[in-house]
Amino acid sequence: MTVRHALIGAIHHMDLVPLAWLGVLHWRGKKRDTAWWWIAGAFAVSWISDTAAQYMGASDRWLPSLVYPVSQAGMIGMVFLNRVWSERIVVVLVAVAVAAAFVNDPKLPDVLLRTVAWGTVAGVAWGVAMPGRLRASLLVSFGVALLCWIAFIASWGTQGQLASSTFVAAWTYHLTRAIGLALFCWATMRAVPHLRMAVVE
Repeated sequence: MTVRHALIGAIHHMDLVPLAWLGVLHWRGKKRDTAWWWIAGAFAVSWISDTAAQYMGASDRWLPSLVYPVSQAGMIGMVFLNRVWSERIVVVLVAVAVAAAFVNDPKLPDVLLRTVAWGTVAGVAWGVAMPGRLRASLLVSFGVALLCWIAFIASWGTQGQLASSTFVAAWTYHLTRAIGLALFCWATMRAVPHLRMAVVE
């Protein structure tokens, strides 16, 4: 296995790190609130989408990406927002996902849905009370990553052909995601303040 293949494998599986890390903490007797697991699960949704894309044809491999941003934003919304607002976010994002399916070239990555979904998560992270380390994780993972994603899409050549700058933009995007995941794990090191699910209060 080459270094490149090892890195690609690591990138594919790194969204499982938050769940694995919480599992390690739990095993060591450092249990965290359910809300932390929901956020870790939201990160893991990306892994499910990437895995599904591997088994799809070249013309359909971007279809799973029209589903998982809705799940991510919905799950994180349930942690910090009440049921009414969480449901509104999901309804809006489903509508945006349907619109994106019609306007987006199926051979190209989505921009519209990610902009709305990840922008919503970044907005929640910015405006809702939460631990500072977790806020930093979400802002990097969704706010900064969104900017990197847009730069990645903008670097594509005409008709979906990859330009040389695309690879630099792609690695920058993945590095940003890795930093966001590391910040989440760092945030879980503190047992307090407790993080409760807003949707059940």
